[in-house]
Amino acid sequence: SHLSAALKRLNITVIEEDTLPETRQYLPKKTRLAIERSKICVVVLSKNFAFSKHSLTTLVEAIERRHSKTGAAVVPVFYGVDRSLVEQQIGKFGEAFSKHETSEPEHRVTEWRNALKEAAHIKEGLESNDES
Repeated sequence: SHLSAALKRLNITVIEEDTLPETRQYLPKKTRLAIERSKICVVVLSKNFAFSKHSLTTLVEAIERRHSKTGAAVVPVFYGVDRSLVEQQIGKFGEAFSKHETSEPEHRVTEWRNALKEAAHIKEGLESNDES
């Protein structure tokens, strides 16, 4: 994507979750280490974000990092999706969770839901309706 390319040109580490196989249950070590070493975690929340278990788990890791002693700033970017849909988990987000609730343990789904709600409440977030 254009955003990934621009960030990489600035020598910023980009974790592209869509390149990871959905069959993996846990985040790769490389992803966890990148989050642990980050001072800022920018999370791009698009309309299909909640369908990706890896994206949701990455968000949980970023939120946990935010609350750690050496906390990182988490900046959510609401890309083509309204912040309220993320917070209330309706629309595509509701559809995704209906699916996850049939295949994932309750504690994991709760973690994902809580992380999304917290991300939606971060005031420093950016909103963009431009999907180009």
